[in-house]
This record gives sequence, C-alpha cells and structure tokens, in this order.
Amino acid sequence: MSCAVIFSDDHGVSWRRGISPNDGRTFIGQSLRAETLSTEGADLTESQVIELPDGGLRVYMRNHAGLHRTAVAMSLDGGETWSETKYDQALLDPVCQSSVITYPDMGD
Repeated sequence: MSCAVIFSDDHGVSWRRGISPNDGRTFIGQSLRAETLSTEGADLTESQVIELPDGGLRVYMRNHAGLHRTAVAMSLDGGETWSETKYDQALLDPVCQSSVITYPDMGD
C-alpha cells in the first residue's frame, strides 16, 4: 500500500510511473520499497497531489503510522522522485482520503 504518480512528458502519448515516496524511506529503522512493503504502519495510501506556483509537486498522503497526522512529500522533478516524507503536525490525518486544491494568491 504505497502511493505513486504516473506522468507524461509527451502530452499523453506515453506514461511512466515515478517512484513511491516509500521507496528508500526509513521507517522504524527499516528501509522500505513500495513493491515489497510489509512493515505495519508504513503505508502511504489515498493521496492527493497539487502543483505549486514554482512547478514543484506536493503530495498529501493518508497513512497508518499511528501519528494521526497527514504525511507530506515534495517533488521537484514532476513526480519522478520525492523528498523525505514528513508528518505535518497542522494536518490531522483523516479516516478516509482527504482532498486538497491549489488556491491562487489574490494579493496585491
């Protein structure tokens, strides 16, 4: 149970899967791989991705880590790779998939 994104660099002619935020992540002293994930609580499931104004991607992930916080990771290469997963203390982890949207800055 690991999320990942698929993306296209050629307007949908072909598609590729990026790595999961779980790939290479250390959780409770174990190095994880999405394909072989069997560590209880390491799941990064039901996710939502937004594109930020600078082109970076942020993924918000439901999880079973027992921390009751939403897991978050960043990608600066269109979803091919992800930063270290962090648990955002300001975002309670919902019991089901959350939803996020980008909201334009209407300042000035």
